[in-house]
Amino acid sequence: MPDSLITKHRSALLLILYLVVLFNIFWSPTGSFVGTPKYWWDESFAIETARTILEIGRIDVTVAPNTPSNIAVALNANGFPLTLPLAGIFSIFGISLLVARVYMIFWIIGVLVMLFYTIKNFFDWESAWWGTLLVATFAPFYANGKTVTGDMPGIFFFLLGILLVGIQKKYTLGGVAFGLAFAAKTSLFHMVFPAIAIALVITERYGAWKPLIRVTLGSSVVVAAWLLLLLPHPYSLANLSPAIEFYKHPISKASVLQALPESLSIFFSTTILYVILLTVITIAAFLRKPALSKETRIFLAFIASYILLQSIVFVRSPGWYRYLLGVEMVLLTLLFPALMRLRSRTEVSKKTIALGLTVLVAFQSGHYLFFSNIFSRQNPTQVSNILNELLVKEPGSTIGFIDAPTEAALIPGNRKYHYLRVGGGTYAGVHPLTLPPALQPTYIYTTNAKAAASLTESYERITATDGVTLYRKKQ
Repeated sequence: MPDSLITKHRSALLLILYLVVLFNIFWSPTGSFVGTPKYWWDESFAIETARTILEIGRIDVTVAPNTPSNIAVALNANGFPLTLPLAGIFSIFGISLLVARVYMIFWIIGVLVMLFYTIKNFFDWESAWWGTLLVATFAPFYANGKTVTGDMPGIFFFLLGILLVGIQKKYTLGGVAFGLAFAAKTSLFHMVFPAIAIALVITERYGAWKPLIRVTLGSSVVVAAWLLLLLPHPYSLANLSPAIEFYKHPISKASVLQALPESLSIFFSTTILYVILLTVITIAAFLRKPALSKETRIFLAFIASYILLQSIVFVRSPGWYRYLLGVEMVLLTLLFPALMRLRSRTEVSKKTIALGLTVLVAFQSGHYLFFSNIFSRQNPTQVSNILNELLVKEPGSTIGFIDAPTEAALIPGNRKYHYLRVGGGTYAGVHPLTLPPALQPTYIYTTNAKAAASLTESYERITATDGVTLYRKKQ
């Protein structure tokens, strides 16, 4: 689009962007806002943590009536920048999946506003509009962003951090922002620290040590707060050892590297090929002239370092594409300025680039609406609603859960037990059958067939409302 046309119609273009975002946020193939994406383990831990903050004042999950797990550092992949505000929202509107998902709408909008403002400052208004539109029509953005996880808060503070460091030169505050990104989603943003260090060394050279100290100071305050909030006794090695053991073996599945050559197919998936294509275009555009401003060089050095380091994190995982969400987003935002730089060395017109990006936006929109295969689940709170009704009918009863966090998160903390495998060889809570008979829960709910088989000696299988199966303690 010609520059004059863009300047003249900025309000209309922003309205288009707003309507696209609004439609995509509320769209669901099932017609249920909370049904898509499917309610899953990670967000249930966030909801459970927010509930526990309200009920007993601890950033943790409940594993017995009003009893925290004391291994919160292993259960809080989604940190306090997500769960503390959510606890405040719950205190006003009540605890439910619907309230939590509505809360995430504000994070989604906040991320897109921050994205627009960041790209506008490092490039220009048109780059910001195209970059935000491309992200706003990108299926993984909603697949991850609509769920109650730390991805959106993490991305918000990730963008704020580079804006503060790269444009405003507020290094200490930038460090605080990077620390909050890390605390919000550790697996997605622990690489921001080496990435910003590399970027500052590349661009500032011998003068990098002063801003590095200030960034480190700011981030250290947040990381220290993160540890103090999660560890029951942070100065005790006895309490640190379970956390250390968990981070040594956080998952039981083989990583992409460990599963080679069987895992080679991952590198030919559409997600990885798309990332590679965007990366090639970006490298081809920004490694050559014309020269870049110092601020833009800091931004690009940071982004390049983060992409490289986070790609290593991805291949060390079982191939979880959500680890690449930040990488995909920044590459999409760089596409328009990259194409404009390439245009200066070719005969391609700006109208052609705009047309090509419009086609890409249409393609991404069609993919999101019809082919994205984002999992849905009709009535995701059906079981927890039935169990809550049961607890109301039987005031003195309790329910034990075995590997069922999505249901347990929506049950009051003073009426439940929970035993679950966190990852690797780490478990939270105590198995209900190992408790003294007087303390064993009245009912047990599990979808784990092996766990259910072990209950038959002490519990009888019953069918509750709508065919929900649970186990009642034998008299």
